[in-house]
Amino acid sequence: MRLHINLDLIKLLIFDCDGTLVDSMGAHYDSWCEIYAEHGKKFYAKEPFMHELAGRNGTNTVTIINEKLGYEFNPKSLTAKKDESFAKKYVHQVKPVSRVVQIAKDYHGKLPMVVASGGNSGVVNASLKAIGIHELFLKVVAAEDVTRCKPFPDIFLAAAKQAQIANCAECLVFEDATIGIEAAKKAGMQYIDINTLQEKPISNDYWSWS
Repeated sequence: MRLHINLDLIKLLIFDCDGTLVDSMGAHYDSWCEIYAEHGKKFYAKEPFMHELAGRNGTNTVTIINEKLGYEFNPKSLTAKKDESFAKKYVHQVKPVSRVVQIAKDYHGKLPMVVASGGNSGVVNASLKAIGIHELFLKVVAAEDVTRCKPFPDIFLAAAKQAQIANCAECLVFEDATIGIEAAKKAGMQYIDINTLQEKPISNDYWSWS
């Protein structure tokens, strides 16, 4: 099944990274577990991590885990340690999400494309390079580029600004997480939940499938 985008209506493609372009959640989970173990603590169980914390940035994740498990870690410092560990030990475990990467490859050179992720820019860039698609994108917008991360729309609005797209309705966002889809809606952008790509998605004026 191939995606056909209406180039008269869509002027920018925006992709989330983790879980959308890059199958990396398992590697991130292992990295978090290692960091917490180094401090003598257990991390969150894997299944709720995958579902409840998908799309959250690192500092938000630590804050939520602090609340749920009664820890008192500094979110910024612990996230920095985890990101360093991920880049050194875990990034090479990530794999492409083939059905979404194929869309990016199909539209490279036809539409500008930006990655908008709640992750740290160093980790996001390393993940994209690990699966060989970094050069497809005009820009990577990451957690440190905005004050508020998803579910706020700021990161998608920043992506549109980087590509000099004034009309948010001309942007098409690819997301896997509920909070990312919420952010796309708040930004006034079109969006595709990549979890529906295994089924037959609904076609409309903006895109169709064959």
